[in-house]
Amino acid sequence: MTVLILIALVIVALLVDYAVQVRQAKKAKALAPQFQGWGEGDVFLPDGVLAAPGHLFSLLNKDGSFRMGLDRFLTHTIGKVDAIELPQKGKQVQKGDTLLTVKQGERTISIPSPFHGTIEEINQMVSELPALLREEPEKSWAVAVKPNDVKSSMNLMRVGKEAKEWLMNEMNRLREFLSAQTAEPAYATLQDGGVPAEGVLQQMDVDSWSKFEQEFIRTNS
Repeated sequence: MTVLILIALVIVALLVDYAVQVRQAKKAKALAPQFQGWGEGDVFLPDGVLAAPGHLFSLLNKDGSFRMGLDRFLTHTIGKVDAIELPQKGKQVQKGDTLLTVKQGERTISIPSPFHGTIEEINQMVSELPALLREEPEKSWAVAVKPNDVKSSMNLMRVGKEAKEWLMNEMNRLREFLSAQTAEPAYATLQDGGVPAEGVLQQMDVDSWSKFEQEFIRTNS
């Protein structure tokens, strides 16, 4: 009888502990920051997401690789993406090699790898459904790259306040770039000086896309 009572007490203790863990997990999930979707003109990255050169966002994995995709500045400016070309898994890439190619009709933007490394994974879903590129980073990453030197690669990244200030400066540069390309205002007048319209590059020709790539993608690589 004593043994049965002890076994019963152990079972009760385990059930109580399990219930406590479940309750704590639900509470932690409720308190965790949830992605609410991008606001109009929002180019900033969620907390903890790194800004990589070439207007890529970056998520650091436990194995030292980076999952990367198009940052909100780029998807906002490009607008609709018809297709994205991904590299082959296992491919060795050098800094400056084309990592991703974004297509809209006959116009393209090639985004270089920010460092030397190996393609560890690709997200085939964004290739099949390019609209996912506009979703939260956990869904919209396109490629995972394992850098040859993790430490030096981390030094290339911006995060938090530094990333926000950089993206604000990029938006200012974009306004200047657009003013030089067209005489018509390509942005809505807001208190912050004006946020360029969603998909503003859709109105521009191949030559303007080439200039944009050189000015905002290649000079940030």
